[in-house]
Order: sequence, then C-alpha cells, then structure tokens
Amino acid sequence: MLKCRKCNLIVAPEDLVIILGGFPPESVENGEITWHARCAPRIVREHIPPTKGGIALLEKQQQN
Repeated sequence: MLKCRKCNLIVAPEDLVIILGGFPPESVENGEITWHARCAPRIVREHIPPTKGGIALLEKQQQN
C-alpha cells in the first residue's frame, strides 16, 4: 500500500504519482518517496514526469 508523503492518502491505481528513489531504506520506506503529482514540490514536478500510479507499483510490491 503506497501513501503520499504530503497528504498521507493512499495512492489509487488511476492516480498520477511521482516517485523519487535512491534513498537509504532506513531513512524512508523502501528507499523511495511517493507523492501524488498534485502534492509533489514544484521543483520535483518540473524535473520528474508523473506516472500512472498504483497498478505497476502494487504489482512490483507484491512480487517482493
């Protein structure tokens, strides 16, 4: 289950999301920060395109 870092709401399969990875797993869950596209900081939105959220990410989580 993915939650937006800003609004703390669950990411639905149809939501546009921005995921920023590469963080140490002990600092953030799974080493990734997830935002709804509308919640992400402007600097992040300008440099990282949003993707269709939940479906691929949930499949990835279930495989692990």
